[in-house]
Amino acid sequence: MNQQQIIFNFQVERFELFKAQNLETGKFDVAFDIGGKILYAHKFILCPISSTFEAMLSDRWTKVGDPIKIEEYFHDDFKQFLTFLYSGQCQLSNDNIFAMVDIAEFYGVQAFKKFCEELLVQTEYTVDNVFLMVELAKTYSLKKLEETVTKFISDNFAMFFKSPQFQALPKSTVKFLIEVNQETPMQEEMFEGVFQWAEKQAKESLEAGNGLDLNGAIKDAISEFLPLINFKSMNSVFLIKFVVKKSFLFSGDELSDILWASNKLFAKVTDKNGKVMKGEIQCGDAEWVTNIIQSVKNRAFYEPDHDICRWDTVLPRPSKPSKLIKSDKVEWYLIYDDYDTEDIGITITSQEMVIDEDYLIAEMSAEDGFELSEDCKIEIY
Repeated sequence: MNQQQIIFNFQVERFELFKAQNLETGKFDVAFDIGGKILYAHKFILCPISSTFEAMLSDRWTKVGDPIKIEEYFHDDFKQFLTFLYSGQCQLSNDNIFAMVDIAEFYGVQAFKKFCEELLVQTEYTVDNVFLMVELAKTYSLKKLEETVTKFISDNFAMFFKSPQFQALPKSTVKFLIEVNQETPMQEEMFEGVFQWAEKQAKESLEAGNGLDLNGAIKDAISEFLPLINFKSMNSVFLIKFVVKKSFLFSGDELSDILWASNKLFAKVTDKNGKVMKGEIQCGDAEWVTNIIQSVKNRAFYEPDHDICRWDTVLPRPSKPSKLIKSDKVEWYLIYDDYDTEDIGITITSQEMVIDEDYLIAEMSAEDGFELSEDCKIEIY
């Protein structure tokens, strides 16, 4: 039997004593009273692992023989925590995980905190729980969880930023989500969601008797976020229809600068589930691409073998060259495809399928879960 096996066997014996909770055989030297239920343990197990336990169990703060009252946590949760300290394992669930993370933080046991985080990063996230996970990650400095949930939100950006759950977030969390998504191509969806959040905060403030001016209250709520949003990358239609109507948020010069920089067109493809793929049109002929997309927007052909989606057209290739050059960093492209003279159209295709003869129209970015199919619809804005 090797040394590691011997040490392991000793640890198992200690854990068996803890599980039995037998005062005669356990040689316990500390007792915890949790809601009238007593748990016995050994100081030499707890104190080296937790400075909180070391202070709590010192002679300065406790009398020998007196159970230590634990009022912040339930008995079953605290027992699972002690089980982990003895064995390196315990039972975690969706029902107790938040309490267990708090216990790990309070008692300063980083190994237990990481153990809890591993369950959290494997959680199935939804619009109902993902923002709660963001708050948990920020409160307890769970970096791995923070990275996981923010990526999930970024991959499902439009849905989350426009959800009722987003409207209920505290200001600090809204700012955090804007900061980590500053490079998103969906700046329009970001501003729309953040404005709706600010409008909700303003109305609640006015209902509470704090001020009389709704526009002023909205501006107070949102002003900290405006420098973080890239208005100059937004398309002109959205700016005119949505942003200009919120002109009270900007000075005259700020709004003028935004509008001067907005001479851009975007292509957007929406799948059957409402997921979006979009990109800025960068070919040399804006009138041509506008006409071609408007003429084909509801007639798609899907080729599953190559995972491409094509909208047929009779319009010829434009005479002006494209401004785009194929890049390995771009996953999807919108192209004009006339390689086969019998199947001419504009096509969504992966970067790997693009050939030198293709006419590149736009670099496209897709939400997580976007699916190409014959039900996809394309539009220009």
